[in-house]
Amino acid sequence: YAVAKLSIALENVPENIKNVEVAVNSINTKISPLGECSNDKEVKLQCRQADEEGLWKTDTVYVLPSVGESLTVTINFAKTDGSFIPYTYTYNNSLLAGVPYYFKGSYNSGIVNAKVTLTLEGAKWNEAVNTDFAFGEGVGENDDNIPASSDILVIHVNKMPEPCSVWNEHLLILLDKETGEGLLYSKKEWSDVSSGDEGASNVLQAVNIASSYKEDDVDNWSIPTKEQTDAIVALAGSAPTLCELLGYKNTFPTHRYLCNDALGYFNLNTKKTDSTYYRDLYFLRLVKPVKFIKNN
Repeated sequence: YAVAKLSIALENVPENIKNVEVAVNSINTKISPLGECSNDKEVKLQCRQADEEGLWKTDTVYVLPSVGESLTVTINFAKTDGSFIPYTYTYNNSLLAGVPYYFKGSYNSGIVNAKVTLTLEGAKWNEAVNTDFAFGEGVGENDDNIPASSDILVIHVNKMPEPCSVWNEHLLILLDKETGEGLLYSKKEWSDVSSGDEGASNVLQAVNIASSYKEDDVDNWSIPTKEQTDAIVALAGSAPTLCELLGYKNTFPTHRYLCNDALGYFNLNTKKTDSTYYRDLYFLRLVKPVKFIKNN
C-alpha cells in the first residue's frame, strides 16, 4: 500500500458542542509514479455525531504518509454561542504507508481503551497501531499532552487536595502540587498474603488481589513499585499524619507490606525495605497513581 488508513473517534464531547472539526497536519497529498510523496498540507476530516451520546467520529480515510517525526491532531469544538475551543494532541510518530491507525480521544478524561482489529478484505495490511489520548480543559499542547493510561487516573479539580488526606472517600497519601501527580492508597488492607517468591504457598495471591480489586469507581490498582515504596517510607519518616490517616495515632504500624511485584516488603516503623522470604506471610495495601489538573 502507498497509503495509511486513519479513523478518529472522540468520546465525552459536551452537549453544548454543536460541531466538531478535526484536522491533521503535515500529510503528503501527492505521489509520483516512482512512489515519492510530496506537497505536505493540513488535511481536514469530516466529523459527525454518532448515535451514542457524546461520541463523534470521523469517516475512515486513506491518506499518504505524514511528514516528519510527529503528527498533530487539532480538535475544534464549536459551541452553541458561536465560539470555538481548540485542543491539540501530538502523536509522536509518523503515519506510515500500509498501516491502519485508529485514534480514540476522551474529552476531560485520561482513561481511554481503544482496540483495533481492522483489515481490508482481499488485501493484507500491516499490524494496526492503537493510539489513545486525553484532551480537554487543562490539557496543553505538545509535551503537555497527557497520555491516556489505565494506570493513571486523571482528575479535574477546582482546588488541589492535600497529601495525607481523605479525597473523595479515597486515601491520598502522596501529592506533588507542582505536577499534580499523586498516589491513592487502598482503604482495604489484606493480611496473611503470600510473597511472590518461588516456593511460596501462593505466589500469585497478591497479583490476583490487585487484578480484581475495585474501590468505589476506581479500578486497575497495583502492588507498590520500589520507587513508590521509597516515597511512602520517606513520607512516613517525616510526616506521622500518614500513619494517622491509616488509623495509627502517635505510632507507626509494624506490619510488613508487600511491594515490588510481591518480591519485597517495607515497614513504616523501621522505615526499612527488604526482599521477602517465601516462608513468611505479609500485609498488603494497593496503590493507584493519579494526576490532578486544576480547572482554569
